[in-house]
Amino acid sequence: MLSRDFLKEQRKHERKALTLSVTLFFENEATKCKVLDISVGGAKVLCSKPFEKGADVILRFENFGDFKSHVVWLNEEYHGLKFLDDPAHIAEALAALALYG
Repeated sequence: MLSRDFLKEQRKHERKALTLSVTLFFENEATKCKVLDISVGGAKVLCSKPFEKGADVILRFENFGDFKSHVVWLNEEYHGLKFLDDPAHIAEALAALALYG
């Protein structure tokens, strides 16, 4: 098992902790989830429904748009998503989320 310190060193972007309700779409099916932390590169998401590692999904933030994402890891109901969209677009959305979220 990898240590938390090792995992932190592997991240390219600083993560911010938060709890935010979102909708995750996979094959046109919607599942309510919660984002637990987020960065320009991705997010940690809590979902009652498991999604397979390697799945391409859409993460929808109400009022802030959709983010194409890829499931890079999972641990029970926790999922690690990597954003596939332009980092500049994601940074703008995160700034808006911080201001108005």
